Amino acid sequence: YVAVFDKKTADWKVRSHHYLLRSNANRHALLALADGRLLVSGMAEGRTGTQPTVQIWNPKDNTWTVTAHPAGSYGSQLQLAELPSGRVLHMGLDGQRNIVCEIWQPNYDSWKVCGYIQSKDKPIPEFYLGPVEDGRVALMIGNTEVHVFDDDFDDWVPMKMEWSKTGLSYGAPIRVDGPLARI
Repeated sequence: YVAVFDKKTADWKVRSHHYLLRSNANRHALLALADGRLLVSGMAEGRTGTQPTVQIWNPKDNTWTVTAHPAGSYGSQLQLAELPSGRVLHMGLDGQRNIVCEIWQPNYDSWKVCGYIQSKDKPIPEFYLGPVEDGRVALMIGNTEVHVFDDDFDDWVPMKMEWSKTGLSYGAPIRVDGPLARI
């Protein structure tokens, strides 16, 4: 179900029912887009087995739109983040437990692979995708690695976290972990 909280009545109202939200509950992710729509990515059961699917719910007219499908099939830790350009990063673990990145390009309704990230730690620990203050998106792997996505070059830049004796404090800086030369 998609439910919307009404501040005036302090109550939840079901706005939409959708099969993707019922199946494989642990294998889908939701992202509120800047324009107010909701992007849902996950695995849906079909006649030929489980397939990746991405759909967008528009609250203005309560409709669902099917987008192109990502190339990968991700078993776990599916995460989404909207880039400043309006494109969407789609991250998850593949069958070999590599972190796989794809970008949905809404203007073309297409997907492109933006990299495989192999952690220094094996097996790969939990990872989190989230915004950085300047609008970029960071990928934090465990408590040792950070990569920031460069929206202009479609590439990940490894960064270095600066820890204190008590941990990584809120607002702690991350620094470039090597030269940024591009050839």
